[in-house]
Amino acid sequence: MKATDVTIQDFIGGPKKAFVIPPYQRNYAWGEEQCRELYDDIISCAETGSRHYIGNVVYYFGEKSGGTFQELVLVDGQQRITTILLLLCALRDCSDDEDFRDDINTDYLCNKRAEEAYRVRLKQTIADNEAFAAIVDGCDLQDQKCNVARNYRFFRKKLISCPYTCSEVLNAIARLQLVDVNLQAEGQDNLSVVQTVFEKINSTGKPLSQADLIRNFLLIAPSVAKQNKWYKEYWRKIEENLPVESISAFARDFLRMTDCDEVRESDTYQEFKSYVNDDMDGDKEQVLKTLLRLSRCYAWVVLLNCPDKELNRELNMLRNLKSNDFAPLVLYLLDRMYEGQRSELRRMIRLIADFLLRMRIASPTTGSGTTRGISFELIRSLREDKIECTYDAILFEFSNSPTPAGDFPDDNTFINAMQSGFHYPYARELLLRLEEHETKNIDVPINEVTVEHLMPQTLSAWWKENLGGNEEAERIRLAYTNTIGNYAIVSQGYNSSMSNKPWPEKRNSLEKVQFIATSAAAAFEQWNEATLRERGEDIAARAARAVVRPIARTRDYRTRESSVSGIGTYPLLYGDDSLNGTSLRAVIYQGERKECTTWARLLSVVGGFLYTENPALFAEAAEESAGCSKNKNDFRKPVQIPDSSWFCCSGGYSGITFRNSAAKLAEKMGCLESVQLEIMNPAEGDS
Repeated sequence: MKATDVTIQDFIGGPKKAFVIPPYQRNYAWGEEQCRELYDDIISCAETGSRHYIGNVVYYFGEKSGGTFQELVLVDGQQRITTILLLLCALRDCSDDEDFRDDINTDYLCNKRAEEAYRVRLKQTIADNEAFAAIVDGCDLQDQKCNVARNYRFFRKKLISCPYTCSEVLNAIARLQLVDVNLQAEGQDNLSVVQTVFEKINSTGKPLSQADLIRNFLLIAPSVAKQNKWYKEYWRKIEENLPVESISAFARDFLRMTDCDEVRESDTYQEFKSYVNDDMDGDKEQVLKTLLRLSRCYAWVVLLNCPDKELNRELNMLRNLKSNDFAPLVLYLLDRMYEGQRSELRRMIRLIADFLLRMRIASPTTGSGTTRGISFELIRSLREDKIECTYDAILFEFSNSPTPAGDFPDDNTFINAMQSGFHYPYARELLLRLEEHETKNIDVPINEVTVEHLMPQTLSAWWKENLGGNEEAERIRLAYTNTIGNYAIVSQGYNSSMSNKPWPEKRNSLEKVQFIATSAAAAFEQWNEATLRERGEDIAARAARAVVRPIARTRDYRTRESSVSGIGTYPLLYGDDSLNGTSLRAVIYQGERKECTTWARLLSVVGGFLYTENPALFAEAAEESAGCSKNKNDFRKPVQIPDSSWFCCSGGYSGITFRNSAAKLAEKMGCLESVQLEIMNPAEGDS
């Protein structure tokens, strides 16, 4: 790396030089505020004759560079360089002096007699290149609304009223100072330097999203031509399939599907980079091909635009049931089965939705750790051909959960929960299932249906009187408001028209509703505790028939139910299955606490404590541990133990396997009793 103080005139000026903004960079994003600040600084320089520092510009020489031509690939500073060139275009177009105009074109904007690709001195990203080249060529872009055109017009307007001549402004621009940082990373082997510098640079400014970092990592290639090829053939198509704001989640769910392990949102980029380098031997193009194929399926999940109408409805149902834990499984099934087994796929996605619907209503305290575990275990078993990829096989797995926490609620449990009360947003999905089951022809989009409380949540004077007075009415309200007997679905327009009106008026509206379970409620002349119970028993029984139920259990629980309750501290023990189904929060060693929220990271955290305690003894113990090695290639997902040359495994195994590995390591060092685990039972809260 080489850094030099230079002026804009020295850096941009001169013949046979081209700047390339690679496709892994953001599009031009500066707005009027940044342009105004730069312009004011330049006018101040014109007034005082002083110089102004505009920051670093970081680059490396591209493959086209040689003795007579320089291709500079910009890693940082592209927003400032673009803006200065737009200002120079505006300055040129405000002058009537042909020699002045020609000097700006020749010295700053164009490479005469260069090949067409490098005729314009700055080669923009694909999104901005056409508009930028048009401005350099003097075209009128009055109707364009992109930032490039908007900022050019801003500078034209400012220069028209500028108190200084065009030559004075140009001299001020030429005196702007920057630090020219050449990464000296022209060779293929040095591309990792570019990525590392890019990460460091962007950690100090506006944070990049996980998707931005992943795009940058994947598209950094030995040549700009290859970068552009990969962008056009893969990444741009991924962005066409998915909203930009969904790509980070897509990458995370891709990793969760691939590794069958949880990935923190903030760790997505680092985990993704490890996956590409370690699992895929750095084959970025193969990863891009896979992401492009899967992005179509993920778009169906996010945008609900699946061409198959029935499948699209089930995906909508899943989203409304907050199915993020099952997103990796759904993505896996869509990719594997859509083209050849679509009928079976529809049944399987409906089964997942119905499993979740029963869980949301009958087991609302079940933590994400349990549902994630079910999803990951299914993907792993399907991928390894331990179970068939069929509806019946998945129904069997759902019905034979390894722990009680993941039980598929049976009809008795489900019916009791519906009559006892549950979170009302799930009533919409439940009652739509009932309508679909009984009428077979529900065409109303899910999101155009709302839930109506037949007895209002806030009781008017009429309701209090007709429910037996204030005290009795309040008892009934508390007992029945959020039970299945009091829920009805209506189209959006009906909900506001009913509100908390008296029952006789509501009946008139209910008769006109197209949903049979709703319109049938109009048959009740009164709405009171007796009718709430009667309708509740009827609707609950019918809904239980409409929602897929589990088959009889034929497999014993894998382990006993965790005895852990709430958040607590427990010893690290070998062969201890009492923590199965729990979530790790932290590791405590001799009173020092270190956060660790996934079992997969347990070994690296414990190893870090133990290595710091006694590196020599650690090395001796680690040699005998199956979970530690000095060769990171021994593991599919290696994690380096801090401040050491040792690696440990962090993926592909169960929590008890990681606990056993950590316990063995600590035991060999005689430190087992000093290690404590801070854990939480998912059934007690969010995990």
